[in-house]
Amino acid sequence: MTSLLRTTTGSAALTVLPPNAVSENLRFVRFFNSTTGVGITFSGTSNTLPLYHTTDGGSSWQPLVGAPTLAAGDYALDCVLLGNNVWIPTHLGSILRSTDAGHTWSAATVGLPIRGVSFSDPLHGLAYAGNGNQVSVTADGGQTWTLTTPSGPMRYGVIQALPGVLGAYLSVGPSSHTYSPTDPRGSAVSTDNGATWRTIENVNYHDALVIQSPTNIWAGGYYTANNATARFTGTLLASQSNQPVKSGLAVYPNPTAGRVTISSVLPVQRVKVYNALGQLQLQVELPANAPSVDLSHLPVGVYQVVAEGKAGSQSQRLAVVR
Repeated sequence: MTSLLRTTTGSAALTVLPPNAVSENLRFVRFFNSTTGVGITFSGTSNTLPLYHTTDGGSSWQPLVGAPTLAAGDYALDCVLLGNNVWIPTHLGSILRSTDAGHTWSAATVGLPIRGVSFSDPLHGLAYAGNGNQVSVTADGGQTWTLTTPSGPMRYGVIQALPGVLGAYLSVGPSSHTYSPTDPRGSAVSTDNGATWRTIENVNYHDALVIQSPTNIWAGGYYTANNATARFTGTLLASQSNQPVKSGLAVYPNPTAGRVTISSVLPVQRVKVYNALGQLQLQVELPANAPSVDLSHLPVGVYQVVAEGKAGSQSQRLAVVR
């Protein structure tokens, strides 16, 4: 039996859910919103992924009908959510994908032993191995993957996308010198979907990473003489001349019922809008003297707005309401 803690007001007000909330030990718990979530347990029946879901904030859990099957000896390594999209990398090198909050599934092989996966938006993602020699990238939400060999000092303890900056990822690791004595410690950043990497620091050991924004980042690890949590305080995204990139994208009002204004320090030439399934819903050229887009024809839901220009792409999540 496992215990779950829940809060709606912050970590100072955690409460224990009823002891019968879940009948098995949950390994991963992820939530789409305040009430609906999915969980993966350690054990399953047959070769079916032991996947559960809740619609009452975690007070009760039921097996998810239609959970995908696994090959003999395979198991989930993580559970990654973005909108209603779910990606589950597995021990034997597959990535399970759902675009409807876990109700239907497809599977793809990435061509390398997976350590983890992260997505920059519903379409663009990166899977990485535990040895740092290769990554696999996707531009269609995980349906197909392409192996690439990264250049530069990529770390491969944990890799996560930087919110709001399309194609940008931060890598950290390893967790300690005893675990990976020859691996490069510290952290590195990529702004081209993992193709090239630049060192941020080479001092700390990390095996956990939390990214709220490109300027709010925490990492944790362990070392025999110094267990610590580190917070990033520098300039993460820089141009080749080592000058800070003023990236920032604002799409407002958010939520919206119709027209939104696109504001960015970087010049924006076109705007693309994707739904939660990663399907392109709108593509428009954006005149400099009229930086707004009409979304009144879109159904209610959550969308990804991607602003593209010569200096790169940025993205922001947006809710359409009525």
